[in-house]
Amino acid sequence: MSTNRTHTRNGWFITFTKNVHMYCHELTVSKSGKVYSIQCEDLARCSAVGIWPYSLEIDDDEYLDLLEGLREWASNQSFEYRLYTKRGSFESSLP
Repeated sequence: MSTNRTHTRNGWFITFTKNVHMYCHELTVSKSGKVYSIQCEDLARCSAVGIWPYSLEIDDDEYLDLLEGLREWASNQSFEYRLYTKRGSFESSLP
């Protein structure tokens, strides 16, 4: 397992540990003393990592701020990703 910790421009610390259990990864974000764990796993159909922050119970402003941090972080990783911003809707690095 490898851990990659990144400080994004809008203050989120993002910790990603690959393959904590088979195809599942540990993705933890924190800012201003708040810590959240985000569901994250490999997507077999498109060879990308799926990231599902939409189930977090946080207010809209904080959620939008988190999405900015996740976008910046994910775009700088060595893998393709799908960032699910709400149920059934995602942003992707795939063409």
